[in-house]
Amino acid sequence: MDFRMTSFADNFLGYSFTLFDGVNWFYVRDEDAELIPLLSSPANAGDRFLIYGYVRRIQELEESIRQSRDLHAEFGPLAFKVARQIGRASKRFPTASRFAKNVFRSLGRGA
Repeated sequence: MDFRMTSFADNFLGYSFTLFDGVNWFYVRDEDAELIPLLSSPANAGDRFLIYGYVRRIQELEESIRQSRDLHAEFGPLAFKVARQIGRASKRFPTASRFAKNVFRSLGRGA
């Protein structure tokens, strides 16, 4: 018995059978018949396909990198000056420096 139902799909719904991958039956709309040769062989590891979720995450990370670079370009020189001044102040006021380090550590732990 043929479970593809090709005659039903071809005649009634306007679809043509394209591929059976061992689990699923694939059909193409008659309007898209030019796609049949492209869709007649199953996907495999050699196709170099990309999973959409991974592609989307890569795009998000690339955008984050771009934003970080923009921020660095805008604030990088200022941040360097502030860090240098903090370094100088910590040498002049070691007690205040230790206090500030402890405060920042506790903030980093969510305390």
